[in-house]
Amino acid sequence: MPENTVEIIEADISMLNTLIEFRLNYLNSIKSLTDEQKSAVILQLKDYFPRRLGTDCHCFLLYVDGVCVSSVYFIDCEKPAGTKFINGKTAMLMNVVTLPEHRKKGYASKLLEHVIEFAKQRGISCIDLSATEMGQPLYKKHGFYCRGNSEMRLQIKD
Repeated sequence: MPENTVEIIEADISMLNTLIEFRLNYLNSIKSLTDEQKSAVILQLKDYFPRRLGTDCHCFLLYVDGVCVSSVYFIDCEKPAGTKFINGKTAMLMNVVTLPEHRKKGYASKLLEHVIEFAKQRGISCIDLSATEMGQPLYKKHGFYCRGNSEMRLQIKD
């Protein structure tokens, strides 16, 4: 049986519908969205991606035999220097998702390897993410560690 062709592409605006589809897939895997929430997400993403894609937002899509099966969104975050990021350059990963029928085939690992190399080339000091329980083993395999339960948030608006 021939091996599948795997390709990682940095998304551009022509891939807007795929980016939105994968974001909705991820959000629905956490909590089922109402139709109203789904419409609001789509509206926000149609505004966000054209402004940010290729600047401080880099979305990588993994294709298998021409079909998009996995994604990761890389967000540049420049901050005042800290002890773990003296140069102030950090990043956040979002939307690490593989379609259910393509999981456990190493695709998310390939994307993570790609995005970690991308971060190194950009001089990023550290990468943060919020891991689901299912994703934690994958991230630990690539050197991510839990920072404890000190993460806090004030929710201003739903």
